[in-house]
Amino acid sequence: MDSATVPIPFTIGDPETPAANLTLSGSSDNPELVQTTDIVFGGAGSSRTVTVTPEPGQTGVANLTFTVSDGTNTANTLFLLSVRQRPAAPGSLRVAGTGP
Repeated sequence: MDSATVPIPFTIGDPETPAANLTLSGSSDNPELVQTTDIVFGGAGSSRTVTVTPEPGQTGVANLTFTVSDGTNTANTLFLLSVRQRPAAPGSLRVAGTGP
């Protein structure tokens, strides 16, 4: 909750099209949790990354679809993103000394 994923690495490829000419797009079935603009692709060539940033203060699940296209054909992959509230920090913490 309230933080982006780490960049998640993945590989793309197509036998007929150089990887640099492939385009990526992403969508979410839960735009209240993750909007299309919250899905950011990085990397170059066949080595790519995706970073997903949920909307502030939101928790829940979203099915994210990533699409790669060569301009004619497309391929999709789907994964489930679960956003949870962070556990509360421990209350007052007291450390007892063991010295004299």
